[in-house]
Amino acid sequence: MRKNNIRRLAQIIAKKGGTGILVHSIPGSPLWMIAERIADDSWALTLFHPMKTAFYQLGLVDDINHLALWKELTALEILRKGRHILVVKKLKARVTQFNQALLAKNNSP
Repeated sequence: MRKNNIRRLAQIIAKKGGTGILVHSIPGSPLWMIAERIADDSWALTLFHPMKTAFYQLGLVDDINHLALWKELTALEILRKGRHILVVKKLKARVTQFNQALLAKNNSP
């Protein structure tokens, strides 16, 4: 049986500890990006689906670019979640309108 990526990641963390490894989900997809510190100013980036076996080595970045990429992913995730909240608020307001109209219709003579 082939190991899926989540098992590979668990083995790396068990072997090396959690220090120097960051995991970030990619907003709007099932993919994860793993950043592993390999030197003082160098991070190896890997992209994968946790339940599959294929992975993509994205390359190396320095601390500044790693932080910029992380900020961008975090901003995308906040934006995506913010959109969900707006949709929920709009739907809730619409349902309230429906209920008020139905109540007014039922209370009219």
